[in-house]
Amino acid sequence: MPARLALLDIEARFACISAQPGYTAGYIKAFTVIFGTSPRRISREYC
Repeated sequence: MPARLALLDIEARFACISAQPGYTAGYIKAFTVIFGTSPRRISREYC
């Protein structure tokens, strides 16, 4: 279970970074494929 929480923390960090202006659609698409959710959705919850 702690591993899952750590993964969520990593996801949130990447989402916060990728939600910044200037990141490409390709990066966001790759994030969505890897983590199964949009970085913008995560960033609204965690940033």
